[in-house]
Amino acid sequence: MIEHSKEEILIISPWLNEYVINTYKVYFEKALKRNVRIEIIYGIKGYDSKSNDGEKEVKGHQKLQIF
Repeated sequence: MIEHSKEEILIISPWLNEYVINTYKVYFEKALKRNVRIEIIYGIKGYDSKSNDGEKEVKGHQKLQIF
C-alpha cells in the first residue's frame, strides 16, 4: 500500500519500533520523493510508572519524525 499512496500515509501503532521502521524505510523514502505526507503515531495512552510525587503519570501518543 505504501508504494501506491499518492497523498498521505497515516500509521497508528502502539507497538511500533525501529526495526519495523527500518523494514519499510525504502518505501517511505520513495513515498517522500513523490511528495506523500507521512505521519506515524505510536505509543499507548494510559498509565505509566509513578512520578516523583507518587502519583501515576498519564502518557499519551507520540509522533515519530524520521525523515
